[in-house]
Amino acid sequence: MNENTHNAFRWPLILGLLLLAAALFAVDQSLTDWLHAQIHRFHGIRHLIWAVNSFFDWWLYVAVAALLLLDTRRIRMLRCYVLTLAGSAVVLHGLKFLIGRARPGLDLGPLAFAPLSSPSLEFDSFPSGHAFAATLMTLIIQRYLPGSVWLLAPLAAMVCLSRAAFERHFPSDIVAGIALALITMHVALRVEPDGFPVLFTDPQENASETASRANAQASEAPGKNA
Repeated sequence: MNENTHNAFRWPLILGLLLLAAALFAVDQSLTDWLHAQIHRFHGIRHLIWAVNSFFDWWLYVAVAALLLLDTRRIRMLRCYVLTLAGSAVVLHGLKFLIGRARPGLDLGPLAFAPLSSPSLEFDSFPSGHAFAATLMTLIIQRYLPGSVWLLAPLAAMVCLSRAAFERHFPSDIVAGIALALITMHVALRVEPDGFPVLFTDPQENASETASRANAQASEAPGKNA
């Protein structure tokens, strides 16, 4: 699937996720309670889930940065990588602060909000930071290492489900976090289309691919404007 096809599907997917997040408000509490009950029924799976959660931890960010240092395009790649992570973290925590949704563990229900409150009060549930980070890292690593999504996506999905199962987030928080990760990646690629190339490939080959994409977009433009 080429980049134009990805772009054609990206925004409908993001819009669908945002609509799903809004719809989930009606059943957030019941879904969270059900997932929490399942984690207690299958007690042995808790250790596996914690292990998967630790996979998307600080060491993964460092490991990816170390890989980028081995590539000849390290300066541009590291700049895009760091700026994407830093910028999206500001947006994520800004949304948490502005929205101020109570976490499920407070037992205040899914419609309890205290905007602009201190994060220490646990009114920072929406959107889910873990779901956002796991999804974003999956998308980034897939750009660097095509095919890695088949390993990372199931792990990211397990992280997302665990946030509701452990009563740290409502399902709508999780879906919103996934949508925010997709938006972040879309914006990053629009700002720097060549900022996330496949690792250890020929820069000339990537340049020719970029030129081909630009030519394809230019050839489509007259038809769209007609």
